[in-house]
Amino acid sequence: MEIIKKLSEREKNLLFILLIFIILFCSYQFGYVKLTGKIDTLSSDNLELSVKLNDLIQKDVAKEKYIEETNKMLADTQDMFNHLAASMTQDKNTIFVTKLEKEADMIVSAISFGDITHIYDSNREMNNTTDQTANDTSNGSDTTDVTAERKGLKGYQSSITINYQTNYSGFKKAIDFINNYHEKMRIQSITAAFDSTTGNLTGTITIDLFMVSGEGREAELFDIYGIDLGTDNIFGTFELPVE
Repeated sequence: MEIIKKLSEREKNLLFILLIFIILFCSYQFGYVKLTGKIDTLSSDNLELSVKLNDLIQKDVAKEKYIEETNKMLADTQDMFNHLAASMTQDKNTIFVTKLEKEADMIVSAISFGDITHIYDSNREMNNTTDQTANDTSNGSDTTDVTAERKGLKGYQSSITINYQTNYSGFKKAIDFINNYHEKMRIQSITAAFDSTTGNLTGTITIDLFMVSGEGREAELFDIYGIDLGTDNIFGTFELPVE
């Protein structure tokens, strides 16, 4: 205090001005600058939140539409699964051929069962998709994740070849029966030769069969009750379908 009393009025004013300058500098440096930085950060966060909010509002408006479309896709997916077999056995395929004989007025003299081939694995597809996602992300591209419902699905294919005898009407019925069967299958190849001694057709049909496992369905149980087993004379005569 003695030092201040010894200062002249001019020196006191200069000291007062210096003190005010220091206070203003500190206020600017430690107050305004930091506050401005926080305001910029808050403005950026607020802009990002506003974009998200607008997106959520739009999605909420279309919520019922999304729910309806999702339910439709789930129903369509389940319908596709329902048209794919959940099991693939020789017993089941034999029953199918028996139905084909009955529906198409056809006589089947021989059946050949093909091997079951593994044609699809969703886990492998998911790994490939994950690798592709990593590549696309590094390139700045957007990708759609594989849904969890696909995990664990496995697809299989097999075939059966039958030697048949039928008339032309039965031939058309057989094709129609195969194409409209409730489980997915396709005619891989078909041959038909006219038998001049009987007036009927003979040939072979190779049918591809498909199944999927891992989506929760249980394999069907088949009862072969009612199907005749054996015959009195395996070399006996038989009657061909009549036109």
